[in-house]
This record gives sequence, structure tokens and C-alpha cells, in this order.
Amino acid sequence: MSTKLVFSDIEIDKQLISTLDEEGIKEPTEIQEKAIPLLLDGEDVIAQSNTGTGKTLAFGIPIVQSIEEGTRDIEALVLVPTRELADQVTKEIKKISRYKKLKMTKVCGGESPNIQKASIRRNPNLLIATPGRLIDFIERGVVNLDWVKFLVIDEADRMLDLGFMPDVERIVSKLPSNRQTLFFSATIPPEIQNIASNFLNSPKKITVTPNMTAAETVQQFLIRTKEEDWDKRDILRRLIIEQKVENALVCLLYTSPSPRDATLSRMASSG
Repeated sequence: MSTKLVFSDIEIDKQLISTLDEEGIKEPTEIQEKAIPLLLDGEDVIAQSNTGTGKTLAFGIPIVQSIEEGTRDIEALVLVPTRELADQVTKEIKKISRYKKLKMTKVCGGESPNIQKASIRRNPNLLIATPGRLIDFIERGVVNLDWVKFLVIDEADRMLDLGFMPDVERIVSKLPSNRQTLFFSATIPPEIQNIASNFLNSPKKITVTPNMTAAETVQQFLIRTKEEDWDKRDILRRLIIEQKVENALVCLLYTSPSPRDATLSRMASSG
């Protein structure tokens, strides 16, 4: 199926369709198929969608299409919990927006605030930010958010876990009330639902994946090792090489022996 046919069904600009095609994006993912039409219609949306499901383009495509070239105001604000996610979102949106003369900048901790201030003085249309650094810039009068039309809160559950929600609430209080708000979260516990109800206006709810399930693009492995297998790094190294792993999250789980195993261990040591 061609990109033109699929994305034409959800009213994407021809130039943007061509750019998507050049990037090898042929068909919308489930979250993109469900979210993009609602966002283009101006609806507020709360979407439950895991990392790896294509959610960045689910909000990136409508934002790129909607922002007019030549504007000198920040019209779209994307709030993310980490610098790494800010990097990722910036890269993905840059790829699909190159046909337009849009300017975007990134504001996050761990990087030079002076460089970021200089970038803001160049009048970006789109701002990708972590809450802490953005709050600092707001308080210092560095950034003006009076013209924001689109607010995206990405990975809201991680924002909550990391304690950023008070900062997010302060930022939202500085934005125009007639904005469009998009809320993305891998899980939507009651706390997230309550927060979203304060930010969004009659939102449409989208659920793509159930709570606590991995995206289809994520493979999971459980490798059992014995206590005497001290060189677990060698086991991990071989797995990465054999499976040609490029990105991975490694968790170490320690389990206590069963009562029977403990008894046998004591018998062996006493015998």
C-alpha cells in the first residue's frame, strides 16, 4: 500500500506525504491512524500508548502540518521527562518538517543554558523541553509562551514518577486557555487521569496497548544464571552480539532460594 493512499485518507498535506515516503514511512501505525484525524480536527486527546508505537509522529505530523511558515512565535510546546527523549523527539520531527521552514529548539538540563537561550532568541516555532529547565527560563523571562496553540505532554506517567508534575502544572498555568492539548502516557492510573482532566477540554480517549505490555517493536529476554556464574557480563556480551542488539535496557533480578533449596544447602555444608 502506498504512503500517498494511506496518509491521504487522514488528510495529510501532499508535501508532507512525500517527505514521509522519503523517510520510508509507508503506513500509519495504530496510534497515528487513531490520533492524527482527531488532532487535525482540533480535539484534545488523551492517548495510552507505549514507547515504540510511533506516538512521536502521531503528534508530530499534525503539528508540522498546522504551523504556518514565517511565524515568529512559539506555537507548539512538547514537554518530555528526560533529555534523551527531548533529543529523540527533536530528531524525528526535524526529519518530517524539512519541507517547511520551521524552526525548533530544545530546552533541557545537561546542556549549555546560554546556547539554548540564543536558540530561543532566533524565534522558534516549536519548543521541545524538559520541565525543570523550562521553568527556569520562564522565571527569568527568557521564553514567551503566550502564543502556544499546541501543548503535548509526552510520557506523562514518567513525569509523575520523576516528580515533575508540579512543574508541569506551573508551565500549563502560563499557557493560553484556548490551546489544543495532547496527553500521551504508557499507563493511565487514577492520578494521571485526574491531572489530565485539569489540562484537557472534553478529550477524546485513545487506547492502543493495555497497561504494562511491551510494544510490538520491543523484544524481551529473560536469562537465568546461577550465583556462581560471576561473569554475567560475558553472557550479556554474547547475547548482544548474537542478537545484533542496538538498544537495550538491562535489569538484574535476584531471587532467594526456596526453603527446600536452603535446607539442602545447609545439609551439604554441615555434611
